[in-house]
Amino acid sequence: MEGRFRTAWAKGSSTRELAEALGSGVAVSLGKDWLNTCIAERVDLIVTGRMPSFEAVSIAMPIDVELDNLSSITAAIGGGPHSELAAHVTAALADAWLVPASLVTVCRNDAEKSEVQDRVRQLAADSGVDSVEILEAGSAGAILDTLDESSLLVVGAPGGSWLQRQFFGPGHRLAVKAPGGALVVRHAPPRAFHAVAQSSLVFGPQMNASEAKRLADAPVVPVAEDGRLVGIVRIAALADHPPEAEVQVAMEPPVSIDATEPAEAADDLRDFLDGGPVPVVASDGRLIGSIL
Repeated sequence: MEGRFRTAWAKGSSTRELAEALGSGVAVSLGKDWLNTCIAERVDLIVTGRMPSFEAVSIAMPIDVELDNLSSITAAIGGGPHSELAAHVTAALADAWLVPASLVTVCRNDAEKSEVQDRVRQLAADSGVDSVEILEAGSAGAILDTLDESSLLVVGAPGGSWLQRQFFGPGHRLAVKAPGGALVVRHAPPRAFHAVAQSSLVFGPQMNASEAKRLADAPVVPVAEDGRLVGIVRIAALADHPPEAEVQVAMEPPVSIDATEPAEAADDLRDFLDGGPVPVVASDGRLIGSIL
């Protein structure tokens, strides 16, 4: 069964165990070349013992996590994308280890309660976590009071929300006080390499025009040689050349987005490519694939 995440781990038995749980039993070792491993394996979540500067992929960092006697998993929900990731990580781990999961948040007054309640319930629905608890308190420490000694706390990385400042701000490093340990998660947006199709059509520059027109499944098709993008060809332009002509006679300069750009960057090229596939390349010009 395909997991919610495609995971990788860096150093440590607990990081590997967590990565495999999040990846439904499958995770890869990052090795030294994090970026190329992530691109090759389409990794969307890294489990590592330190919060790195690497920002191409979402991160999960365990703090004093005790997995042997784990009884439940709780996500502390604030605002922003880190909390959304926390909810999905919580659900994935609960599914893997067959333990209860819950989303818990704190509101400071009645004015906040309605908005907070709507957000947490929506996250619960999206992630598949059944249990939701909304605490009225002046401190996020109230969440810790709901945990037992074998409960894992999942919390978003430091950010702008009040709840995250409570956990990580000066004098409020509550994440390290979680009795069963904490898993700090940092969200990164989907990158272009995450969105490439499993297979997409690519022509070689020496292919003849008649064959290219027969195979074409889009108005514009990438052209690659030795694994590198060398151009694009508009199928309509091939009509101006004899059937035996090579694709390269109608080829235009390469157009692409970098593998680490946000996936939505492909939208900027849709019109220019007549709605055809958007080539995605690594920093060395190697063609990774196309976003359809």
